[in-house]
Amino acid sequence: MNWEDIDVKLLITVDNLSTRYNKLPSQILAEATTFDLLVANTGLQWQQKQQEDAEAEREGRPKAQKISQAEMFEMLRRVKERKDETKS
Repeated sequence: MNWEDIDVKLLITVDNLSTRYNKLPSQILAEATTFDLLVANTGLQWQQKQQEDAEAEREGRPKAQKISQAEMFEMLRRVKERKDETKS
């Protein structure tokens, strides 16, 4: 199974919605809206965060901090800037 295939991702999403809302996949396909997808995705991400935080606490390590894409780009820009300064 190719987990990166868009059709497989669609099936997984429909399965998640079906499980979450106790509906048949055909009902999800017929009735779900993009808002339903947004709510379900947000809920799944929250559950994952709670699980990761609980695991970190059990293992005695700090909770993982997620940084935004903009923050990552800014970090890369600063590293490249420093690298360019050392070349001069």
